[in-house]
Amino acid sequence: MTKASLDTFAQQHGRSAEVESLLYFPHPFTDGGIIVVYQDDVRDFLGSVADVYATTPPTYSLRCLRKRELFQLSLPGLFAPPLQVNEQPHLLYWLNHKGVVLAGKDLRSAVMPQTDPKILLAGHIEGCMDYLRRYGVLMSLIHGKDEALAAMLAQEVNYLMGTALLLHGIWDISLATVADQFAEAFAGTRPLQIQQQLQANVNGDILETVWHFEQFLRSLRELAS
Repeated sequence: MTKASLDTFAQQHGRSAEVESLLYFPHPFTDGGIIVVYQDDVRDFLGSVADVYATTPPTYSLRCLRKRELFQLSLPGLFAPPLQVNEQPHLLYWLNHKGVVLAGKDLRSAVMPQTDPKILLAGHIEGCMDYLRRYGVLMSLIHGKDEALAAMLAQEVNYLMGTALLLHGIWDISLATVADQFAEAFAGTRPLQIQQQLQANVNGDILETVWHFEQFLRSLRELAS
């Protein structure tokens, strides 16, 4: 999101007497998003939210909540690959360390601590074993979309590595750096060994790639237990 678009959004909504704070957070796997925090006694919450959605650029996520609902930013979120990218695991880290107060109060310190990283990783693995298998792997294999499936799995491995790195308190990552950071943090472990096999087989047989991906999930599950 450009500074100009952020400024425009802040001018449109930051002057409302019912808005406590407007916050922007970057994100390692998406374009980031905006958080609009309303006063607890906001009169027409749903109407206000509708107005905000109408002016939010479509590539950025939006979270609208009342001040008493700030705890929602600490929830694990829904892991449903390949339908969406769950921003929640990294949201608080990037909000607190690299976020921007667009208007109003700086409420970042009022947000509850992040969810236990083991819970986040376990949820991510379950999401892959449920949604990704059904809507990604099986559908791609049925329709012969091998290249798309290989790219999808490679991308999800990046996301999984990002979630796993939170076990070591490592959140400052990007798609360009996550593999190297994972290799350093998990040196000598089975998850790294399988991830390297996946990387080596990037243009290989798709069924072998799927098998390696399943083994990667199982190896990560041991870290989440």
